[in-house]
Amino acid sequence: MSMLTDDVVLLAPGIPPIHGSAAARALYESLFQRFARIDQTVATQEIIVAGDWAWSWGTESIRLTAAGTGAIIELEGGMAVMRRTSDGAWKFARAINNDLPGARPR
Repeated sequence: MSMLTDDVVLLAPGIPPIHGSAAARALYESLFQRFARIDQTVATQEIIVAGDWAWSWGTESIRLTAAGTGAIIELEGGMAVMRRTSDGAWKFARAINNDLPGARPR
């Protein structure tokens, strides 16, 4: 949670936008309850910095293994907008994940 701004907006496939760090926390807590394993890898293709804002895009792969059933959901793709805070730290302010063709529940 320390990597997110208070006004973060998360855009994920199949669900309404998540607004604010409290809603993000609830989403993450839900994920950790539903999935026995969450694996994530990121390969950044580009980062652009403009003052106190930066954005990046690349291949973000997320593999979710359901608790109990072992069913797997895979998502790919992503873009993030970061903002430099008053203490100089970069935090995620906006993020989007894509559900690309072939990245479906198995």
